[in-house]
Amino acid sequence: MTHAVRRHTGATRTAALTITLAASAAVLAGCSGDNDDGERAEPSAPAASFEVRAVAVTVPVTQWSEQEGDTDAAAAVLAAWGLDGWLTPDDYVAQVAAGCPDAPLPADYAGWVCDEYGFTAYLVFPAALTADDVASVEPVGPSEGVSGPWRVLVELTEEGGAKQAELTAEASARDPQGAVAIMIDGDVVSAPIVAQPLTTPAFSLEGGWDEDKARIIADSLSN
Repeated sequence: MTHAVRRHTGATRTAALTITLAASAAVLAGCSGDNDDGERAEPSAPAASFEVRAVAVTVPVTQWSEQEGDTDAAAAVLAAWGLDGWLTPDDYVAQVAAGCPDAPLPADYAGWVCDEYGFTAYLVFPAALTADDVASVEPVGPSEGVSGPWRVLVELTEEGGAKQAELTAEASARDPQGAVAIMIDGDVVSAPIVAQPLTTPAFSLEGGWDEDKARIIADSLSN
């Protein structure tokens, strides 16, 4: 079910970035083909959408439906978070009635999204960081002689690093400190609180992955 949203005419709201993903992302490998030598090429993962968005509201899906049809409450929430320029109360209640979306929210839109398991709903701002802000991606294993999960090291572009520093400063300065949604392919895989600004233009995605999963995720974000 696709959610209707309304574009804002002003500057995009900012969000913040964290250094850890708390859950894995579902990424499918692509089909193999022939290379120039006539040999079968290794399968590659399709490009995955990657976004970081500011979170306005977090609510369990079991309670989310209680907001259905209440345009007055929707108007109050949108006004409180400065989202009344992004969504109308009718948009808001329509999205609640539709439930968790089955297609990714466009990066420059605000709206309701859910975690990958459909347990929690998040009212989010437009994406502040996307895959366009990623310069390089590398799967990294545990230290030599130590068993443990793999992670994916992401280095940002110069512009992406500047965005990250500004965005995390804003989120951490909120009272209470702001939450952000880290999303892959339209699902929220982590929504942590940002405790302090991040000034290094790199971060680590961690989800308890084995080597194969970490490499698939890295390949998908590199495409």
